[in-house]
Amino acid sequence: MATPNLQTSDNFLELQQELADVEEKIAYARRFYNHNPQAYNIRILSIPALLVARLCRFGPVEYFQAESTDRDAVLVSTDLLS
Repeated sequence: MATPNLQTSDNFLELQQELADVEEKIAYARRFYNHNPQAYNIRILSIPALLVARLCRFGPVEYFQAESTDRDAVLVSTDLLS
């Protein structure tokens, strides 16, 4: 039988791994999302799409940028681990 300290340590390591996985998934989603505006911006600068884009007044779009308040560290409670 594992001691409580070892169980808590294992749970904490599992929590750290899950948090790292979530951060990686968010980074992947941001890259995936930003690929579309990048492709669009390149397309409207290429002929013949350039002509249509100018006629329809299509302009470049911005990439996704998280607000500074959204980038703050998330507080994680470890009360349930003990």
